[in-house]
Amino acid sequence: MLNRRALAVALLCALPVLPAFAEEAAPAPTVKWVIPWKAGMELKYATESNEVEVRDGKRQHERTRSNDTMRLTQATADGFQQTWTSADPQFDVLEGDKAMEGLARETFAKVGDLEVVVALDKDGNYARIENIDALSKFMREAMRPLASQGLAKQGDMNESDRQEAAEMVDGILDRMTQPAVVEAMIGRDLQWYNGFVGIDIEPDTDYGVETELPNPMGGPAFPAKLTFSLSVSEDDPDDLFVAFEQTIDPVKGAKALAAMAATLVGEEHKDGLDDVIKSIEVKDEGLFVVHRPTGVIEMFETTRTTKVAGRDKVERNRMRLTNGDHAHEWVDEQEGTEAEAKAEAKAEGDA
Repeated sequence: MLNRRALAVALLCALPVLPAFAEEAAPAPTVKWVIPWKAGMELKYATESNEVEVRDGKRQHERTRSNDTMRLTQATADGFQQTWTSADPQFDVLEGDKAMEGLARETFAKVGDLEVVVALDKDGNYARIENIDALSKFMREAMRPLASQGLAKQGDMNESDRQEAAEMVDGILDRMTQPAVVEAMIGRDLQWYNGFVGIDIEPDTDYGVETELPNPMGGPAFPAKLTFSLSVSEDDPDDLFVAFEQTIDPVKGAKALAAMAATLVGEEHKDGLDDVIKSIEVKDEGLFVVHRPTGVIEMFETTRTTKVAGRDKVERNRMRLTNGDHAHEWVDEQEGTEAEAKAEAKAEGDA
């Protein structure tokens, strides 16, 4: 039997982010985020993703970590090309059901073999993922064992129902791993990462834009509102902060999501989706710390909060530059360092 609530939450992971937008006129004086991209440059980031989901009172907390490298492999008058790779991928279930942890670790370990090639326009903003067909094939092959193991856990099904469910899962996997859907899923943070470079606006001022996010399944778009601002650090004028928040219209977004889900599961299984997906809450929040002289992103964090069909989900992704001269640490890392220093000092005092 199709779990429509699970499907709705999974589909929200595939929602894209705001496409490149026209800047609103801003009064002087302004501050510009300079385009950092130069052929041959290499940026290394420590990355971490935490996903916490609460369903029927049960909490599931999963974490992934890796060391990512961005190489600027092309720079022309027409645009730029980034090639992203990952090393030392780790996956852990910190809380909740660990039945899928082993297989998920095996799947995530294969990420180190991938390259994600991102094309940027001449202004340095996200355009597309160049090798999306190869990534879609990888996603299809990687997700099939996970789907099969999940189906095997449904022990209360007879053979006929199990066969029908298996066929439906195959169909969903095929549709969910189409290039447009995969690009929306794996390209979400890449779109944010490359979404604001080049802005030239008045600091400490909120800017807003109404937009429609494209539906990766080709159905109705998702109406959304984006607000963003820029500020210069009072402690260090070389630090530039850019913050943003994006929210999707809860009612119109629900209709678009129901249509998206219906396309994914097929006409024969779409009954009841409108009743399950009556309203959605989706909010994206993010913060950049940018090295103002060079335009290089030194820290970036984004959080998507989703509430739909009785399930609450929070996805927080963050990255920190590790090969720069102007380094930063996350607050919890600073607290950990301070705690270690105090412990060492105490130990020396006791001695």
